[in-house]
Amino acid sequence: MYRVFRPVFFLCLFGIWGTAFAQSGSAVLVRGNAWISGLPGIGENAFPCFFGDYRLAGVSLGAEEDASLDTGASLFSVYISRESLLFSERLWQSREGFSGRGAVQRREGGSLFVCLPAEGLLSSGAGWTIMFRFPSEGFDDPTLERFAAAWLRRFSYFFSLVKGISDISFPAVVNF
Repeated sequence: MYRVFRPVFFLCLFGIWGTAFAQSGSAVLVRGNAWISGLPGIGENAFPCFFGDYRLAGVSLGAEEDASLDTGASLFSVYISRESLLFSERLWQSREGFSGRGAVQRREGGSLFVCLPAEGLLSSGAGWTIMFRFPSEGFDDPTLERFAAAWLRRFSYFFSLVKGISDISFPAVVNF
């Protein structure tokens, strides 16, 4: 009995751990902590925003994507803007369940844009908008929501320490 039970026990244990590891991830900031002009996915605009690109750990890019760090299949981008934005219902749809924060979404050019107001997310964050840019395909909603929730928790802490706009920084690693 012991000889049969022991291997079955370890197989079950590794199966549970394997599932737990498959459902979590890490993303590393590869470009960003810089101000740029123009939020993507909104058409022509000159909204000043702060951005960062995150590469998912364990996902390798092709040589061409790696050289340019262009927003490829394994990059998530985050933008914050001090602008309170209004989103046309014609172009943007409500996003149910995205951290329960009144998010809107739009798919364009191979990307999924998800925006949410920062009120209540950031200390003195009134008037700020947070935008996530994800690949349109290849990731399920729970993965995107876990990344966004983990990023928001980490960034909220950093934002609480900010004395001036120049002090804003994005988390270097996001575990989700």
